[in-house]
Amino acid sequence: MDKEKKSSFSTTSELNKLCEIRRFIEDFCGDADQDRIEMLKLVVNEAAANIIRHAYKCESGRPIFIEAEMKENNVIISLYDYGVIFKPDNVKKVVLDGTQDGGMGLYIMKSSVDNLVFSRDESGKNITRFNFAL
Repeated sequence: MDKEKKSSFSTTSELNKLCEIRRFIEDFCGDADQDRIEMLKLVVNEAAANIIRHAYKCESGRPIFIEAEMKENNVIISLYDYGVIFKPDNVKKVVLDGTQDGGMGLYIMKSSVDNLVFSRDESGKNITRFNFAL
């Protein structure tokens, strides 16, 4: 596995593009531990699906950009979009008693990564960034 590298990927806001995003992550991670790659793919998939469903309200053709940076065994993932701003404080708390149907994406992300940050720059670009140990 490369100790340091960077790569980027761009796509549009269709749910059928999620498989391409997962493939980008798998290719980027190379020969890292397969279980860790699968977890990272799940987290990135959740982040991208949230962008499509919530930031872009399922409007197709909107841009999603992803950057991946490897430093030692740590991956920094950044997802960029121009949709509705995400405010994590407005998300309902997750109920873990088996009665909740859906709404687990943010919980999965928060419990699987380090330094999860949601921000918006002055140009109106939303940034979802996190660290993940491979």
